[in-house]
Amino acid sequence: MIRIPRGSYAPAFDSPEHSQQEAVTLLPSAARLPAVMPQLVAGPGVKPAPPWIRLFDDRLNFRYDFDWQAQTGKIINESPQPGEQAAYTASFGREGYCVVACLPKPMNQGTVVLIYGSDLSSLEAGGRFVCDENSLEQLYKRLGVTPEQAPPYVEVLLKTKLLENLAPEFQIIAHRIPKV
Repeated sequence: MIRIPRGSYAPAFDSPEHSQQEAVTLLPSAARLPAVMPQLVAGPGVKPAPPWIRLFDDRLNFRYDFDWQAQTGKIINESPQPGEQAAYTASFGREGYCVVACLPKPMNQGTVVLIYGSDLSSLEAGGRFVCDENSLEQLYKRLGVTPEQAPPYVEVLLKTKLLENLAPEFQIIAHRIPKV
């Protein structure tokens, strides 16, 4: 488990409510969820998806799935909007997908930032997205808001361009404002 000091992560989510607690990254190798759920939870595209991500299934539009036959990770779009696909499948070494979601914790005891993707490199891109002010400005423009007007909860789907085991480029291809 890695602790990230408060204020050193996710400028998009630095509202007074969000900044009152420490952030914690739960590594996928952790066997169980701590008693107090972390503020920031990251989980790569692994087979199968880490069980703790299932705690948020009822709140997520974009869900991770592993295609056992094709041996690849993909993101399922539960409610495709015009111009969106029903599924986004990673293409090994060429492109991947990552979801970044800011949601209320179960039983509404704070906020959690989930980062999960079709592959490890795309997961890393999701971490960079959350910590990069230029990326967050793009999100605000897409939402038509200023940082002060940003909704408390959001779900973003990123498409990553892969270069070997790196994701040097990513772009927002879809988003949702969760109804909570």
